[in-house]
Amino acid sequence: PKSTPVRGPQPPLSLDSLIGLDQEAATTLIGQPNAVVEQPPAIVWEYHDPSCALKLSFFLEVQQKSYRVLTVDVDGTDGSELADQTCLDTIRDRELTRN
Repeated sequence: PKSTPVRGPQPPLSLDSLIGLDQEAATTLIGQPNAVVEQPPAIVWEYHDPSCALKLSFFLEVQQKSYRVLTVDVDGTDGSELADQTCLDTIRDRELTRN
């Protein structure tokens, strides 16, 4: 019989820790985006939740020839660190439980 790995609690993830991630690492940490928007020179990944949205802007890192997160934006919150962190946690938990 094939065993299915059980997901335990995820380690804490801060908005700042997303900076510098490549696309594969971002997918591993928070799942597939709801939308991908090309805004040259950036590629923006959008994650949506009924109460907020998370946007990761990837820019080409020339030396490594890969796209990496340069900016992280949270929309739909009051802008406080706690509200933005709650948005990230909610999106991450929802995306990872989908898989």
